[in-house]
This record gives sequence, C-alpha cells and structure tokens, in this order.
Amino acid sequence: MTDIHNIDPPPQKLITNPLEEYVKAIQSLPEDPKGALSRQIGGGHYKDMPLQPIEYILANELGFCEGNIVKYITRYKAKGGAEDVKKVIHYAQILLENIDGNS
Repeated sequence: MTDIHNIDPPPQKLITNPLEEYVKAIQSLPEDPKGALSRQIGGGHYKDMPLQPIEYILANELGFCEGNIVKYITRYKAKGGAEDVKKVIHYAQILLENIDGNS
C-alpha cells in the first residue's frame, strides 16, 4: 500500500504577475474579423441594439457603478425585468454613498 504522505505533489507553475498572464491569454485569442461587438455570449439582448451599452460606457469613460447602471437599464425589458431595475437602484445607491465620501 502506498503511503500518501510521501507522494510528491505535481509541480505548479507560479504566476508572478496575474494581470500580465491574463493579458497574454487575451492577446492569444483568435481575432474576430467583425470585432468582438458583433457577437455576444449568452443571448442577443446587447448585440441587436443600435448602440450597445459598452460602446456608450467606453465612449463616456464611465466608472463601474455608472456603467452597470447604463447596462442594466438598457437591457431590463429584454432580459431581467424588475430585477434589473432593482440592480440600477442598487448601483445608484452605491454611487450616491460614495460621492464626496458621503454615506
């Protein structure tokens, strides 16, 4: 019978810079000739819009909370309904609490 305490674990690759590894992985993906905005993972509620929320968010350099507000209010009719509207309110409350350090 093998003594499990004397088995060497498999060698593990140390990730020294996770962001660098992530960027390398993204850059190694095949390029989509039509662009990433021409496809959507998990539905069509964004890509079928004349202007996708991500285009507006990037063009206006919105932050995380503002971007999520735009995303959820834009899609609520096509996807999440009342739950998406509640998410808009939640992100607006978080944003409001963090303006000028108010809570």
